[in-house]
Amino acid sequence: MTTRSSPGEAPSGATVIAWLTNGSPWTRQLANKVPEVSATFWLLTILSTTLGATVADFLSANLGPGLGMSATTANVSLVVAGTLIFQLSTGRYVPGLYWLAVVLVSVLGTLLSDDLVDNLGLSLWVVSAVFGVLLAVAFAGWHRSEHTLSVHAVLTRRREAWHWCAVLCAFSLGTAISDLISGN
Repeated sequence: MTTRSSPGEAPSGATVIAWLTNGSPWTRQLANKVPEVSATFWLLTILSTTLGATVADFLSANLGPGLGMSATTANVSLVVAGTLIFQLSTGRYVPGLYWLAVVLVSVLGTLLSDDLVDNLGLSLWVVSAVFGVLLAVAFAGWHRSEHTLSVHAVLTRRREAWHWCAVLCAFSLGTAISDLISGN
């Protein structure tokens, strides 16, 4: 039985649970926030990944020497956070915003991986392992809290947050592994 709290009184446990499951902006059902997986989706994903890595390398070469790699990564993190907050605030899939977020998350993933190698001196093997574990943790947390990993069911903000966490880890892991393979 759910009871109402008096004004100024903390809500009871049942009221909090009802709010979290019914009225929370994090669990309220929305339209799917991820585009349909198709040939166009994969083409845009490949282009976004390439553009993201290119922009990250450009920023590293042009801002990194003066600003520092960690400061560049921190600044890009703020831009990505703002974009993702805006993306999460929409109630539906907005193509331009979604793909902008993908490109910016790709930039950040590349910078994070490079920063760990260049500034912390971690080996590409260690960075690959770290992001591999973080990706597994993101998938496990997503599945545990949402009982699905389907991109066809990114219907709540909480699921979308898990989606973006996994995307960031995947981009960072991809950068580390590609650098490891290419010998960079």
